[in-house]
Amino acid sequence: MSLINHPLYDLSTMPVVHISAEFMRFSGAEWVQQTERLLAKKCAFTLIYPELHFPLEKNEAKQVENEDAREARTVIAKWLRKHRDEFSTYCKAIILCSANKGCTDNLRQGLERMYGVSIMESTAEQATQLAKEIMSAS
Repeated sequence: MSLINHPLYDLSTMPVVHISAEFMRFSGAEWVQQTERLLAKKCAFTLIYPELHFPLEKNEAKQVENEDAREARTVIAKWLRKHRDEFSTYCKAIILCSANKGCTDNLRQGLERMYGVSIMESTAEQATQLAKEIMSAS
């Protein structure tokens, strides 16, 4: 399912940028295109990812989704290898929303290496305030 005409990033509260709850459905090419548009603004920002919810699905559908997700991660990783410095110049932090503190611990180190920015965890209710604090400190 292509979401090319749907925004990945909600820029209405820039420099606090909320990522679409459908972010896992975007292809790698769609992510790259929309991320390049965000970076072209040449403004500092903080990204807030919504809380992840994994519905139970049939194994076959899950396998296809995993293949799509794997392909998207590969495209994004290749892009970040070339553009990590530019990305980290403008992105001051990534905040992962989670109702259960500590659930993103396994992700944090890998994501920090991949994106080149600090990865933080927050509840959805506190994420915007945390992002504003990060931006005022930058």
